[in-house]
Amino acid sequence: MDKKPNEVLVSMKNVEDYALEVITLLNQGAQEVDIKGVGRDIGKAVDVFNMIKDKLGNGVELGSVSIGSESRDKKRLSFILLRVKKVY
Repeated sequence: MDKKPNEVLVSMKNVEDYALEVITLLNQGAQEVDIKGVGRDIGKAVDVFNMIKDKLGNGVELGSVSIGSESRDKKRLSFILLRVKKVY
């Protein structure tokens, strides 16, 4: 699976590292950042969004939420995609 620009794929690092990555992308001019969690990392992706919301408050909002599944190594894995939008 390829990582797209302005997408943070949640995996092995801790929640704080991913939150910092999203905030950095927003500060560098990105209007939207996607946070993606796959399989066991779905809950961690939600935690990342909640931490960003706690830190930035009304400066960000949840643009959309997508859920689904994708095939990896002949296995079907669920995912969540949270789109975070910068608010002026």
